[in-house]
Amino acid sequence: MISYDEENVIDGLNDTSKDFPKDKTIIQLFEDQAVLFPDKNAIIFKDKSLTYSQLNEKANQLAWHLADFHLTTDDIVGICVERSIEMLISVLGALKAGCCYLPLDPSFPDDRINYMFEDSGAKVLITQSFLKGKFHQFFEIPVVSVDFDSAKISQCITENPNKSTDSQSLAYIIYTSGSTGKPKGVKVHHEAVVNLLFSMYLKPGFSTGDRLLGVTTISFDISVLELFLPLLCGATLVLAAREDVFDGQKLSESLEVNEITVMQATPATWNILIQSGWKGKNNLRVLCGGEAMRPELIRNLLPKVESLWNMYGPTETTVWSTCIQITDLNAPIFVGKPINNTTIQILDDENNLLPVGDAGEVAIGGTGVTKGYHNRPDLNAAKFIKLKDGMVFYKTGDLGMRLYDGNIRLLGRLDNQIKIRGFRVEPGEIEFLLAGIPFIKDAVVIAQQFEDSDERLVAFLSVDPEFGLTNEEINKFLAHKLPTYMIPSFYTKTDAFPRLPNGKIDRKALHFETHLSENSIGTGREFVAGNGKELFNAIDDVVNNNSPVSGVCNSNRSEKRICRIWERILKRDIVDLNSNFFEIGGNSMLLAQMAILLKKEFGKDINALTIMQNPTINMLAKFLSD
Repeated sequence: MISYDEENVIDGLNDTSKDFPKDKTIIQLFEDQAVLFPDKNAIIFKDKSLTYSQLNEKANQLAWHLADFHLTTDDIVGICVERSIEMLISVLGALKAGCCYLPLDPSFPDDRINYMFEDSGAKVLITQSFLKGKFHQFFEIPVVSVDFDSAKISQCITENPNKSTDSQSLAYIIYTSGSTGKPKGVKVHHEAVVNLLFSMYLKPGFSTGDRLLGVTTISFDISVLELFLPLLCGATLVLAAREDVFDGQKLSESLEVNEITVMQATPATWNILIQSGWKGKNNLRVLCGGEAMRPELIRNLLPKVESLWNMYGPTETTVWSTCIQITDLNAPIFVGKPINNTTIQILDDENNLLPVGDAGEVAIGGTGVTKGYHNRPDLNAAKFIKLKDGMVFYKTGDLGMRLYDGNIRLLGRLDNQIKIRGFRVEPGEIEFLLAGIPFIKDAVVIAQQFEDSDERLVAFLSVDPEFGLTNEEINKFLAHKLPTYMIPSFYTKTDAFPRLPNGKIDRKALHFETHLSENSIGTGREFVAGNGKELFNAIDDVVNNNSPVSGVCNSNRSEKRICRIWERILKRDIVDLNSNFFEIGGNSMLLAQMAILLKKEFGKDINALTIMQNPTINMLAKFLSD
């Protein structure tokens, strides 16, 4: 037990009480701004925009259209709409109808989208005509197509609906990776979101004159800040197109053309921007979170912007729970102090409070704590616990300590959970699917650090002699079940795993190395995982090496040049000109690097979207030779 004096010190560091409109909903606050700023642009997407008045009226019309389905408070409405103004209208319309929205990223595999839709118990689906096929098995569920039904929706009245929604009503349910093989839904209520937004309004700070660039998929909870914070402040949301999010040059252009003053993104996205050659923006406030911030990113980012903020928080406590402004290039990296109306405790194995300076599990309490997991009472009992005064705390699984100045320092995970490019990944979910493949006895998935900004999933497989699937065939199987960011980049096969005395797999004894073979298409230089070599130090060596090579690329000079770049980025031999970049280890970070190198090598205006549309060497070579 900690002493009375120590507990008083912790209570003082957790004194974050601050007034905010706790009885209001997101929608009520947005409607207030629509009255104050009716003619101001609320959202901009490409060459389209809506004022606050127009956005409010269109969301009202959709809400009145949804009323035909007799929905009640906390009913769930699935939203599967491509990034667009219609996506935001759909979110606001669902909330104005008194419902809770379920974000479904159209790029996710159909099986995963269907699982989330069915598990949530959604009553209505809002989508687009060309996406309806993803939900063919739910033929009894009413479907609203924002394009096909637009004429009918536009006939609805434009007045604000008068719904019985209150601050404890659900705003959204968002699914995260699950350790037992299935994603789990987190239920978030209006009060928790409003508290987050008002805390962010004060620190890092937001104003009516700000313009925020939204880059995050609505299936990732940090999108909540991007969508709603501008709308609750009378500011402007500039929504980036999906293809632009993976293109550093496009992001750079958007920051300038749209006069952006605030942007929030994961370290992976900031690295995409930096690697594109971005020179910076001296009036830009940067919010960075979703995964650990590394010293190299701070060195590259801090001198280029007005201010840099490190953000931390799990989905279960409503996006962000701590923040800190980074001002020193060489200082230790902390995640900061709790935001308004948030309490953080460090706990031992028996959920006892630990004093300042001791390491333990980070537990978060306060207004941001959500309503728990949907239909998972067992998990709720384990993860959402009551401490002193009956306050509910969420046990994060993060190992951390509190410093005497109140800052929290994270020291790693207490379990196997991974963060990849900002997305939470439970290795158990991937391992469960891999172990279901015939002749795979067991699987272990880890995150492997290659370079400072390059972390990828690696799968170790214990297989029977009869196992004969290629890595590409495994990935094609997983692609039906998992989003791209959860598919491993590399596989290592063995007949048996090393074991601890208790019989469990010795994960620490599993080592992974990758290298280009002596007969590879590239330069043949070995790459060993974790050796810290930077890809861009080898650019000239990759693209200027004209020495004869053997292998599949001899027949065509363009194909050979592309092969060299692919092998350097993917850190593997290329054996098939028709291999899909994303099926052999490619991801959004590597996509951005690929675009830069191809542009440098071929002198053509090639971007991330071009590669997404031409994802094989054959297709790229044809595109570049046209």
